[in-house]
Parts: sequence; structure tokens; C-alpha cells
Amino acid sequence: MYLPPEFQEQDRRKLLDLMRAAPFALVVSAGEDGTPYATPVPVLLEEDSGGLRLRWHLSRANPHAAALAGREGLVVFQGPHALVDSAWYTTAPQVGTWNYQMVQASGPVSVLENDQAAQFSRALTRTLTPDAPPIPPEFEAKMLRGVVTFELVVTRLEGKSKLSQNKGAADREAVRAHLAGSDREEDRAVARLMVDKG
Repeated sequence: MYLPPEFQEQDRRKLLDLMRAAPFALVVSAGEDGTPYATPVPVLLEEDSGGLRLRWHLSRANPHAAALAGREGLVVFQGPHALVDSAWYTTAPQVGTWNYQMVQASGPVSVLENDQAAQFSRALTRTLTPDAPPIPPEFEAKMLRGVVTFELVVTRLEGKSKLSQNKGAADREAVRAHLAGSDREEDRAVARLMVDKG
């Protein structure tokens, strides 16, 4: 992604926090013939001494599943975002823009089989729906036959926090105040992030 220096987020903890808070991510890759694929899926992070890995599964019937194994993948995590109206600025002329946070992770993708696939499926359920009733083993086996489980080893991690850092203090505060007074929770979330970046 386009990443001007003033918008780079280099705090790894913040990047991982955003990824965990926004697990419904977009998996992007190209097929052997160059066909682009993009599929939104819940993604789990796993980090240990071996590095950072992302895991998800796709329906076996999804053409993206056949095109993804053994290729480079990109996973996009979108944090809070909000429209910034040009009328909010204290200086003129200005144009409207968008404030947002995003993390992009890329690396080689491989397929997880058997026990590893089952372990991921259980971890996904525990993480996203911890109160879900137990899944009968025969039903779990049936469901697992219908999906392909993937792992991406992260070799590149980039974060962007575009929160009006390229504007003067008065303009930043005017934008923050408008967003803080919005009826949209996501706008208010962006306003809170702007305080951190002040």
C-alpha cells in the first residue's frame, strides 16, 4: 500500500492488536494465470519464536482455494475508518479525505491438513464464539471435508494510521471534534485514535 512516512505505524504491538480486533480480513492472491482473487474470511494470528503466522479456511468449492496453495498471499485487516469533510477544516482550500487504520500482512501460503486443520477450526470457534455448544465429532469431520485450511507465514507486515497527521494542529483538532460528535461509533473510534496520534 502507499505509505507516506507520516502515516507509517511501526509499533508492532499496535499492529497485532488491530489485527486481533478486526479478524474478518480480506485474503488476496493471484492465480497461476494472473487472475486476481479476494475473499473475506475470519483470520487467526499465531505468534511464537518461529514468527507470525495467519490461518484461515475457505470453502473447498471456492475457486480461490485451488488458486491459493503454494503462492504468495496478502491479508488486509481494516481498522476504524471515517470520512473527513473538507468543510470541517479551519483553513481553506481543502478537499475531503478518509481517515483510517489498516494492516497488511504478506508471505507464502501453504495448506494445513488433518490434525492441524482440525486444531485451527477448534481455535477459531473458541476465539470467535467461546459460548458455542460442543460440536459433535462426526459433524466436525463433515464440515472439515468441505473446507481447505491455509497458513500464511508473515514475511512483511505494514501498518498505516492515516489520522490527519499531515494537517496543522487546528485542522486536526477540528476534524477530531467533528468525528467525536458523530452518531457513528466508528467515527468516534477514529476520533479517539486521533488523540493518541496527536
